[in-house]
Amino acid sequence: MSYDRALAATLMGLFLLGAPLAAADDLIVPRTLPPAKKAILKNYLAKREKPGRFLPPGAKLVGAPLPGIPAPVEPPLASGARVVEWLAEARPHEATDPRKGPDLVDLYWFRPNPRKGAPGITVKRVLDLNTGKQLGPTEVLLDYSAPLTHEEEAQAIRLARKNVRAVREAYSGAGKGEVEVVALFEQITAPGVPDGAPGDRVVNLQFRRRRSPDVVSVNVNVTKETVREAR
Repeated sequence: MSYDRALAATLMGLFLLGAPLAAADDLIVPRTLPPAKKAILKNYLAKREKPGRFLPPGAKLVGAPLPGIPAPVEPPLASGARVVEWLAEARPHEATDPRKGPDLVDLYWFRPNPRKGAPGITVKRVLDLNTGKQLGPTEVLLDYSAPLTHEEEAQAIRLARKNVRAVREAYSGAGKGEVEVVALFEQITAPGVPDGAPGDRVVNLQFRRRRSPDVVSVNVNVTKETVREAR
């Protein structure tokens, strides 16, 4: 895991872990945006329709897939399966006038593959913060991994609590906020890694009961839904 990627994901974990899922998008909205442009962004996010297909219709494929991974295709939906996308990052462009704030913001979503265990995709859209309209085509980025989403972190914690006894013991009898969790995230890009295959999204969760020196470290592959205690 690269230091920059790990550090960025750690900070995201500290801010988002424990937040209600409904508030996850609001937490990603940059606080530095002027109120009017923040409202335009929030309104755009609130009105987004749920995706009906894994690959956004008319999306432009950008970059090269990871070695050994073919370009994404539309998988058949199993009975009861649905396509979701989770907001992962909002990156404003540089403002020409700091008082007015940026005119554009790059928005990144992660879409888990509806075919269990298969790699998901990063979806990028550019929003005009003056008009509230998307600028240019929707892109599927093959060479960029969206940051870990709040929804994935919540899933990883559930898997860790279900599969690792030491994590369950840390939560046993704990009050709200008494268990501190730090998340370090990476997407696997090379074969031979113990926790998965290229394209898999893996998070290392470090659990610590407040005022306790003991830390439980767990690696969770949220793509394959596998768990390994890291000793």
